[in-house]
Amino acid sequence: MATSKLDKSIGVWGLSFNLINIMIGAGIFVLPAIVAAGLGSASFIAYLFCGFLISLVMLCFAEVGSVITADGGVYGYIDRTLGDYFGFKAATLMLIGAIAADAAVANAVVDIAESLLPFQFSWLIRTLCFFILFGGLAFINIKGVKQGVSLVKLITLAKLAPLVIFIFLTSGEIQLEYLQLESLPSIKEIGHISLILFFAFMGSEAGLSVSGEVKNPQKTIPRAIRPIWHAGDYRIEGVARIAGSDYGSGRSRTDEVIAIHRHHFPTGA
Repeated sequence: MATSKLDKSIGVWGLSFNLINIMIGAGIFVLPAIVAAGLGSASFIAYLFCGFLISLVMLCFAEVGSVITADGGVYGYIDRTLGDYFGFKAATLMLIGAIAADAAVANAVVDIAESLLPFQFSWLIRTLCFFILFGGLAFINIKGVKQGVSLVKLITLAKLAPLVIFIFLTSGEIQLEYLQLESLPSIKEIGHISLILFFAFMGSEAGLSVSGEVKNPQKTIPRAIRPIWHAGDYRIEGVARIAGSDYGSGRSRTDEVIAIHRHHFPTGA
């Protein structure tokens, strides 16, 4: 693999913000509601299980990221350890996944913008919105990695602020009587819900694709990954405790949360 000529100027906080930014998606507003409807007051078991699993995954990334400092993140790790064939397959799958995810998010952004205006967007207006959105992001990346990291930090703070405000303003709605564990769900039920919930913990590994632009990666990558566990666990658990106002009051409010999410994000972002 060729030696990287990229500007290595991403520090601990820049990389941490990049990981958190990718990890935080609209799904965290609906997944806690699904978990609450499926496991009730025993939902914390699924969160502990998924948190434990993602900790093992991120420990692996922290270790390999401190050893293999090539560009590409996950793709680079696979390419270096398993060879060109598997590296090519990993890069292709990552590319397909990124294109699909970006398309879903872009459509969701345009749908939200359209819902705020008194008229419907024609295909020409939607195309123009996509051009401005992706063109603006491309322009910032062309300007330099420092400008890109600054934008990532701004977007991450814009995502975190509403979550913190949401948890703070609605924490009084939690009804402690519904948090009492009356019965343990079966292993099958926990496994089924955990498979769904695990999606909320995923995404941060894609943020390591900028590993070739990280300064002193042997120390920066492990240090940047460390806050992800806390940020991921706290944000999901905080929203989960508010989902449906409580864990045990039935499906009325959780269904409402799910319906609102599907209305604004029909593409599944």
